[in-house]
Amino acid sequence: MKKTILLCSLLGLITNLSFSQVGVSTENPQGIFHVDAKGNNEKTGVPSVANITDDIVVSNTGNVGVGVVAPTVKLDVKGGVRLVDGTQQTDRMLASRSPDGKAKWANKPQSLIKNGVINDNSGRITESAMNITTTPVVLDEGRWLIVSKFVVKRFSGNTAPNQNIWIYLRNETLGTYETIIGLAVEQNGTYEGTPQLSYIVKVPEGSNYTYNIYASTSNGGGGNNALMTTEPNFQGSYFYALRLDQDTL
Repeated sequence: MKKTILLCSLLGLITNLSFSQVGVSTENPQGIFHVDAKGNNEKTGVPSVANITDDIVVSNTGNVGVGVVAPTVKLDVKGGVRLVDGTQQTDRMLASRSPDGKAKWANKPQSLIKNGVINDNSGRITESAMNITTTPVVLDEGRWLIVSKFVVKRFSGNTAPNQNIWIYLRNETLGTYETIIGLAVEQNGTYEGTPQLSYIVKVPEGSNYTYNIYASTSNGGGGNNALMTTEPNFQGSYFYALRLDQDTL
């Protein structure tokens, strides 16, 4: 008989606990589990905003509030959050950098466009690749579209320049050419050409890459080989990079 009474009492206690709220340092819990670190909450009603800054509440839907007594999302925080994982630095931001949603510190979005400058007075183009960049483009981590163009014309004489002109995108940091494109110079009229390229590069996290534009010709001899020019009919040269992943950085 005593065992039966004890068992019923335990079942009643467990049932009661199953449907009760647990408060730590508070007689007025606002969720199924409520910690009032300072023990300063009001005994009835909803605690004041000033008194819940030190509270942690778990709601009956599994949401957790820090400084919030009625959390509406899985983690609802009122106040500062600190994350130290070894990659934190001044002026970095927290971002999702993987498909599974894991967050980590990343650089703040930088300028959408980085500009370089082509030297339109580079002179006669040689058969060996020559650097025609005055100001390189320096890119930080992310995906970028690099675009460039320069203008060439016949150096002298009245005959058509029998040659191709090549434009190179060189990664000076790695010492490699990313892409090379060639075209023929006009065979009549003004005997001019506009070598141009567009190429997508990806700079790894934590890295900075420097890019320059190079040029060469397939025929460097003779008096009619190509010369860099600022010919206004072709709007001169350009060299820039456009960030493609602004929103994700």
